[in-house]
Order: sequence, then structure tokens, then C-alpha cells
Amino acid sequence: MTLMEDVTLVVPARGRPNRTRGLLESLVESGANYPILLVDDANPVPLDQSLPYYPGLNLRMLRNRSNVGPSASRNVGILNVRTPFVSFTDNDVTVTNGLMSRLHAHLAAAPRDVAGVGGRVVDDGRNLVGSYSTCLGLLNPYNRKGRVMYLVTANCIFRRSALLEIGGFDETFHVPGGEDSDLSFRLMMAGYRIEYDSDAVVVHHYEGSWRAFYRMFKRYGQGCRRAMDCLTRGPRNPR
Repeated sequence: MTLMEDVTLVVPARGRPNRTRGLLESLVESGANYPILLVDDANPVPLDQSLPYYPGLNLRMLRNRSNVGPSASRNVGILNVRTPFVSFTDNDVTVTNGLMSRLHAHLAAAPRDVAGVGGRVVDDGRNLVGSYSTCLGLLNPYNRKGRVMYLVTANCIFRRSALLEIGGFDETFHVPGGEDSDLSFRLMMAGYRIEYDSDAVVVHHYEGSWRAFYRMFKRYGQGCRRAMDCLTRGPRNPR
């Protein structure tokens, strides 16, 4: 099957309208011809009114009635696409050329027990916060003794059937941080593996203040601690 028939990119969007425009422009520049589903998480000004028209994109928008958070918004995406693979990114990144082709080729060639593939996240070089985060590999898939333990939603692709099997993202994660590792842990508990492809790259645009970095680091730490609870829990959000 072709890329257009095989994969849909799902993007939850709340706030950061200029960043959302930057992401869509990068998708245009990368020649993206696959379906893109932008989930408007009840922005005060609906995205279909605030964003320009992008004739080069196969773009569809869905709007949540209330602000439900990125996890629930991604689940809206999972339920509203029909392609066998579903990819995710966030509205504070820009994509690089060949990103989706690389992710798709890796997962399409992988054994059926590989549920997902994650790529590399780098900063845009504008500030020290971003450089430090890239140095730490803060948003890259975590590798422990040669085994990839979790992926990050800034840059990943999954088999849609595997996501449906485990109930998708845990919607009790209302803010970013931990929901992607929770999903990865539950996939592995269901018998799947996940893999990393360093050649699939997105650029993350970090806020420049150390206060913002502290809030992000704290949020991710608290979320990952919550995600560890999945070792004693079963799937949530049954469909």
C-alpha cells in the first residue's frame, strides 16, 4: 500500500496558534501527501477560523466540544481514522523531509509484534533550554539495555489495531507528560515491542526560560511516575 493509503498523522492542538501554523507549513514544505487530522481541543477561536487554507495538504479538522487534553484528543484521532497506521506529532514541532516515509517504511517492514516506532527529537538551536534538552535526549525514546522502553508523541507511528486493542491513551492524563510512556508500557504488557529510528527527525521548539523548562521537567517526571502504575493496572478507555 502507498503512504497515502497506509498512515494518517494525528495532531492534538490547544493554544500555540503560531506554532500550529509553523507545523503545517513544515508539512507543506516536506511534501506531505498523506492524510492529516488536526484535533482542535476547544481552542477559544476555532482552528478552522484562525488557520489559513493549505491547498497542498490533505488536512481535516475535528473540534472537541470542551478542553479534554492531548490524550483524549489523540483518542479522537484514533477513532476517526481508517488507515492501518496512525502517526502522532505535537503542535510545537516542525517536521523534516522524509519523516513519514522513514517511520512508515520501518514499521511496515517490522514483524507484527512491533506495535510502534519512534524517531529522534532535536531542538531548533534558538536557546540553551533546547540545547540542554537535546543533550539529555529528553524527548527521545528511552533505551534500556538495548530495549526501547517508551516512545514520545512528538515523533512516532503505531499500528492502529494495537492501539485499539489496549484502549488507546489513558484519558486521565489531562496535561502532557507521561501519557506516551504509559501507552508504551501497556503495549509491552500486551506482548508488543516498540523500536527506534534515529533517522526519523522532528525539530522541537522549546520555550527559552528556565522556569518553563522546570515546569516541563516536573510535569514529565510526575507523569512518568504515574505511568509506572500501569505495571499493576490493566487497559483503560475500553472501546
